[in-house]
Amino acid sequence: MKSRENGINITKAAVLYFIFGILWIFLSDFILYNFFDESSTDFFLWEISKGVVFLIVTSLVIYFILKNFSAKLNKSNTELKRANNLYKALIEQSTEGVFRFELTKPIPVSLSVDRQIEFSYKEAFLAECNNAMAKMYGYASAEEMIGTRLEAFLSSAYPKSLEYLKAFIQSGYKIVDLESQEMDKFGNKKYFLNNLLGIIENGKLTRIWGAQRDITKIKEAEEAKRESEELYRTVVESMVEGLLITDIEDRILFANKRMSEMSGYKVDEMIGKKGYEIFLDPKDKKLILEKNKHRLANKTDTYEIQMRKKDGTKYWVRISGTPFKNSRGNIQGTLGVINDITDFRLAQRLVKESEDRYKSVVEQVNEVIYQTDSVGKLIFVNNYWTQLTAYKINESIGRSLIDFINAEDQKKISKEIISIIFNKKESAKSEARITTKSGGLKWMEINAHLTREDHKIVGISGTITDIHERKLAEEELVEAKERAEESDRLKSVFLAQVSHEVRTPLNVVLNYNSIISEIIQEKLPGELDSEIKAVENGGKRLLRTIDLILNMSLIQTGNYNVKLEKIDLKDLLIRLINEFNSLAKEKHLQLNFDPGNTESFILGDEYTLAQTFQNLIDNAIKYTEYGKIEVKIYSNGNGKINVDVKDTGIGISQEYIPNLFKPFSQEEEGYSRKFEGNGLGLALTKKYIELNNADIKVKSKKGEGSTFTVVLNQFVAA
Repeated sequence: MKSRENGINITKAAVLYFIFGILWIFLSDFILYNFFDESSTDFFLWEISKGVVFLIVTSLVIYFILKNFSAKLNKSNTELKRANNLYKALIEQSTEGVFRFELTKPIPVSLSVDRQIEFSYKEAFLAECNNAMAKMYGYASAEEMIGTRLEAFLSSAYPKSLEYLKAFIQSGYKIVDLESQEMDKFGNKKYFLNNLLGIIENGKLTRIWGAQRDITKIKEAEEAKRESEELYRTVVESMVEGLLITDIEDRILFANKRMSEMSGYKVDEMIGKKGYEIFLDPKDKKLILEKNKHRLANKTDTYEIQMRKKDGTKYWVRISGTPFKNSRGNIQGTLGVINDITDFRLAQRLVKESEDRYKSVVEQVNEVIYQTDSVGKLIFVNNYWTQLTAYKINESIGRSLIDFINAEDQKKISKEIISIIFNKKESAKSEARITTKSGGLKWMEINAHLTREDHKIVGISGTITDIHERKLAEEELVEAKERAEESDRLKSVFLAQVSHEVRTPLNVVLNYNSIISEIIQEKLPGELDSEIKAVENGGKRLLRTIDLILNMSLIQTGNYNVKLEKIDLKDLLIRLINEFNSLAKEKHLQLNFDPGNTESFILGDEYTLAQTFQNLIDNAIKYTEYGKIEVKIYSNGNGKINVDVKDTGIGISQEYIPNLFKPFSQEEEGYSRKFEGNGLGLALTKKYIELNNADIKVKSKKGEGSTFTVVLNQFVAA
């Protein structure tokens, strides 16, 4: 439309110009004849005029054509520039990776697939990509990746890479949603979903355009889901209880292995059958259907019932039924956990029989069995009381138990009984002398327990044991104590021996691993780096675990001698920061130290404090993937010096913080946990802090990082 508004196009102008030329040739003489005479001079002027007119018209036509062409050229350039800017904006704003591979030499598509793949690795390089793609591979910008060879993306040593390229070629150089496994800049495994288009010119592949989406998190989630499902199956099939899932009509949807063992039915024999038809007597059908109605009301209950095995044998079970819901929260049936309580029911019957026998046995036992009321007066003693004290039962009932205790021991026994009555202790045991009816003294061990009825304390019950002969054997107990102390000494020797026997060969392994690493780097540079690093890390991890176990044992047995002295905290932390700098750099983390302006001399034990901060800094680096770790010294002016170890790591949930310093405790447990460790580091750190009369505080938020604050005592000159 615009070309018409600007005037006649070039083709029409040329046609008109051609027509004008023809007409001018034939009509010019006739037109000019009236202006000039036929003389030679006039004829000369005639011919010149014809030429001038023709030149003027020709110039006007050429000017018009050039002007029209120039306008179209400017318009084309403007549209091309706009399209190019739109293309760049679209590429840079895309969340998907967009790229272009160029080939230094085009590859004939007539070659075999294997030869094309071989030439692709030799000739292909990344010529263009957007920042989104660069970030997928761990680069800051696209410029860092330009020129990278195909081998860096799809290693020819990895069979899946060759399958990927083969699929691209065999699909006609155009493929959609092809999954690839690659490595990023840091060696991390990455998964991508790719769309590729090869450009064929003159029978040769000249370049490849593509777009890719990072599906690493999706793949990891799928793997986690698979592991979770596998774990679920393992847990369900390892249960000691039977597990049944039924619908509202009691039709069995799922049964685990234990249910099969209990009932004698194979799992596939149970699926689809109604539970009350194969497991229960007809009289119990109504009960089960009633329970299923409770599920629809979102009720949970537990009941006992007799079930029938496949062979007709009956057994007692306890069923804990809860509503079974689908993913939308709608109740679909019942999830029942079934315990075989046949033996328990038998035990109940035996207990009842035992209780009947108890009344006769209690009167024959060689211990006093007693019971008091809420004020401590005897309401029951067995016959052995008379044998022990010579008091008859009717002489004792109604009197306080304290009345029979020797005066020197009454205060101790009264204190124990009071502590029980006021609920400070659930039970108590004490030794005291009882005065017999004849006035003699006998050593007794008095055991007392609270007696409750309907959750109310109604008195004390317990036993009184004759330990008079035991008291006479004190010398044997002393010898036993000495033997126990010798055993403790041998334990310490054993731990020291274990330390030596394990550390020595482990140090040899680590030393030789270092030598082997140097040899391989010299002979085969770049080979086996990961394997050698794995051996080194494994050895160091084992050595650290041994140190932690031995140190924990040393502290728990009280064999560590604390040496409190003046320590320059700043100097100690600088040494540790220097030790951990290389580890932080390996993870691309910043490790900063702020010594502050305060005096940094403290009173403490240098070894345990060094171990404390070593554990805290090591944990900060271990649990931080991105960002930095800051170690800062400062004082609040209260005679204390604080040290913060702050990271930007994974953080700790508020629910787990109370368990943070418990031995062998970790927030993530099991084989699926992401971070290694044995759960002893922070437990030892807490012990070390206590040995230094110091304190440790934690502030953390999941996903944002943690701050451990150690509060130490400032050194004060005497």
